[in-house]
Amino acid sequence: MSQNHIGEYPEAQNRACTAGSSAAIPVKKIISITSLGNARKGTIAYIRGDGSVVQRLVDLGLTVGTTVAILRKAPLGGPVGISVRYTTLAVDSTIAKNIFIEVPAPGDP
Repeated sequence: MSQNHIGEYPEAQNRACTAGSSAAIPVKKIISITSLGNARKGTIAYIRGDGSVVQRLVDLGLTVGTTVAILRKAPLGGPVGISVRYTTLAVDSTIAKNIFIEVPAPGDP
């Protein structure tokens, strides 16, 4: 089972942002979508997982740069309700853990 991903891993972003630069660059906070609280929004930074799973998520509209919101999380590791592109999706929590989003820093609009 090969691991695929869409988007850039945060480690690559951090290296690209700090290489040869002395200017202050805002640090992006990237977290798993399951770490996001209910009714909070973020932008998909990258998705990792098995190729067929990643492809299915992309087919459902979960692409890099898309804004998503957590609607609810079922207890005991149940599905996660996600709002994306005027659609509500229920994604298994083990799959949702591999969807990473960029959240606004405190004080950002």
